[in-house]
Amino acid sequence: MDILTLAPNFDAASRQDELRSEGLIGDFVRIRNLWADLRTATDESLNTLSSEVNITHGDNDRSPLVGVADYDLVGASGQTLMTTRYRDDGTILATDRFDVNSVGQRGGRRITIYSRTGEAIGQWRSASAFYYAWLESMSRNATATFICDSAFVGGMMAGRKFDHMNFVQVVHSHHRDTSEKYFNNVSSGKLALLSKADSFDRVCILTDRQRGQLVKENLAADNFVTIPNTFSGTIVQRVEHRERHRGVIVGRLSGIKQIDHSIKAVRDIGSGIDVTLDIYGTGDKHASLEVMSRNLCLEERIRFHGYDPDARAQFRKGSFSLLTSKSEGHPLVLLESMAAGCIPIAYDIEFGPSDIITHGVNGFLVPPNDVEMLSKTIRDLLEMPEQKVESMRRAGTQRAFDFSSEAITSLWGDELKSIAASPKATASGDVKARLVGLDDRADGFHAAVEIEGLNSNEASWCKLAWVGRKREAYGRAEAKMLNRNGKVLVEGIFPDTHGELGRSELLDLYVDTRIGGVPRRARIESGSVTLPAEGNVLEMYSTAHGNVSLKLNKR
Repeated sequence: MDILTLAPNFDAASRQDELRSEGLIGDFVRIRNLWADLRTATDESLNTLSSEVNITHGDNDRSPLVGVADYDLVGASGQTLMTTRYRDDGTILATDRFDVNSVGQRGGRRITIYSRTGEAIGQWRSASAFYYAWLESMSRNATATFICDSAFVGGMMAGRKFDHMNFVQVVHSHHRDTSEKYFNNVSSGKLALLSKADSFDRVCILTDRQRGQLVKENLAADNFVTIPNTFSGTIVQRVEHRERHRGVIVGRLSGIKQIDHSIKAVRDIGSGIDVTLDIYGTGDKHASLEVMSRNLCLEERIRFHGYDPDARAQFRKGSFSLLTSKSEGHPLVLLESMAAGCIPIAYDIEFGPSDIITHGVNGFLVPPNDVEMLSKTIRDLLEMPEQKVESMRRAGTQRAFDFSSEAITSLWGDELKSIAASPKATASGDVKARLVGLDDRADGFHAAVEIEGLNSNEASWCKLAWVGRKREAYGRAEAKMLNRNGKVLVEGIFPDTHGELGRSELLDLYVDTRIGGVPRRARIESGSVTLPAEGNVLEMYSTAHGNVSLKLNKR
């Protein structure tokens, strides 16, 4: 297994030695870095990288031809216009230019690599194309499976054609932007990968609840699976007795964690019950939380310990732990608590807690942001019979085994075997979509789209899709596929509420489907249908190329 990294100045060899010495990786795991590989590659090897464009000229005339450290060419405005990277022997390796469209002003990109004699031998218009060429070079002789842990890299690779690769993308956190400004829009950090997620061999979601939500929202298709995080810590064999009243929190003291809710819950229990809460961690809310604790006269009951590398060991002494976040992916802190016999009390947020905790059996789930119920749940735990409490502690340790390295590795193994056993599907023929019917109703635009190049029996599923013109919005709606008079029709509804469609003023409309295992996306042509002159919030119109789009009605 190769762990691949892209950072230009990352010392992969040293990090590999460190992890091996710590026993965290074995001899069959290597850490590789794009730039370290290229710096040591022969000219023959570099020539095998698939150049994206025909090279007309290089950019090495804008920087020193020999160097030790990377060189940045800075423009009059102070912005970097080009970065030049060198080999260990001082010869020029690559230029990464950012002012392709107009010299001296950022715009456009061109990455060029050079032979040891300074000749330009490979060129790409984007970082994603350059990275893809490196990945592709690793799988020419045998099929390779890439597991991408980064939403940023996944977004760059989304939509690429992987002839000799299997590509698996992992989604770690909430797929929605939950800020007040863009509430319920697809998260900008995940929009690129989710808008083209059909192209991946698999998309792994950490919880069934989030995968179910993605399916419900029509963002997920049949290539989405659930594989949770691995818990690799120690699970206690015997649960030791501990003081019932001691609570523990381990985590970042940031706004999304809402530690203030836990402090208020302890306050609301009242001074007659001696509950304490030990908080381990640091963050931008640390100081304000300490001030809040003092103002509530809780200094004796709320104790801040700051950063402690062994903080998780406190779960073995704690009676209960609290998780009051706004959102989570798959919170390992709950498993760390349960593995130590510390009963978790967590907000039932999107997404992880309900996939881990069975309420009243191995922990407690509380409605999100309900401080009153959180306080009551702590009080209920304090008043429970000792036998019931001990039973919950033991049930928690047993639940932690379900997320052990052996259990989760087995899930990964099954999924990767399934991918390897499936032949690579290839697309054949074009699919065209043309609007043949439209009805502007209160709940949205009811559209009928005729599909050419498709037999309805060939398609696994079909959906209507909208993508922001500047790739800042994305969504899909359920659609029905029908055979009518020998023609294939797709019928569905495009919402006409701007909040549902995302933060974009221009949206292009598509039909998404999967044919013979191959995802297909077809732009919807306007055809001869008369489009409504004016919409409520969004207006449908025909573009200069004869396709259907939506725009925000500012009148």
